[in-house]
Amino acid sequence: MKNKILHVDVLCQRQAGSSRRPLSNMKKTIRPLTLVLGFIALHSAQLLADVIVTEPVGGNDISADKSVNSTNGAGFTALGNIVLAEAATTDFGAGNNKTLILTLPFGWQFNTSAGSVSFANSRDITAASIAVASDTVTVTLSVSGTSKFDTLTISGLQVQALDGSLDWMNTGYILNLSQNPGTAVIAGVGQDLTTFGLLNTIPGTPRALGINIQPSPTATAGVVFAQQPDLLTYDQFGVWCYQDYATFVTASRLSGSGTLQGTTTEQAIGGEATFTDLSDNLANKARTNSAIFQPLVCRQVRW
Repeated sequence: MKNKILHVDVLCQRQAGSSRRPLSNMKKTIRPLTLVLGFIALHSAQLLADVIVTEPVGGNDISADKSVNSTNGAGFTALGNIVLAEAATTDFGAGNNKTLILTLPFGWQFNTSAGSVSFANSRDITAASIAVASDTVTVTLSVSGTSKFDTLTISGLQVQALDGSLDWMNTGYILNLSQNPGTAVIAGVGQDLTTFGLLNTIPGTPRALGINIQPSPTATAGVVFAQQPDLLTYDQFGVWCYQDYATFVTASRLSGSGTLQGTTTEQAIGGEATFTDLSDNLANKARTNSAIFQPLVCRQVRW
């Protein structure tokens, strides 16, 4: 880049008809300028830096069984720490009793009896307190100046979904909303944009079996059913347990004679148990292998 600047400078002087300035003098002129530009580049990142937000992960993949309307273990879940660390000493704007308000997504609530806030001692933040409402957290802080690096930590918060049947519709972020942001000025905290933690629910413990594909209505003794049964697992809210890899489903005859053969127990894969080789060999020897019979009927089961 320096050679290009020198070339342009010389070319312009030739076109103007003036005498050429010695190269040594030009180097002396450019070096101080280079140092100044370098100094500006070095410090511009600090001047424009935004506060660094570390989001908690405790609100990720909370079981629907923890929801308010659950009959199987309803309760709050620890969110984890929300940490705001200055990347520049000016990130937290100076002022007394300024407020930062964080709001839950729709369908969630805080435990109003839990939550605390802390900060590093002997720095610009001199005081901080917290007030937890059902859907908001208000942090009140005082900042005496902008000469030291500060860190603010919100901890101990607990969250709970209101309706476990909504599944993925319970997904949302904790935000600093423009309609209720508070009065604190914090560089890099964008209203409606900066996220302070993701909340979502997943299906609860499997509590029921549902029929996805019924077996063939009729079959030939000793021949694998043309249509094999396929079942899905569901939680207490009737939501498909698509993360279920723990349930084992066993097929058996509902009524009639004969022995169900093949692999009669299958593990749920993503909440789906698929049978592949079921057949029936009648115990009644008087019946021929070409006999037609009702082999298997799947029923929805709750446990």
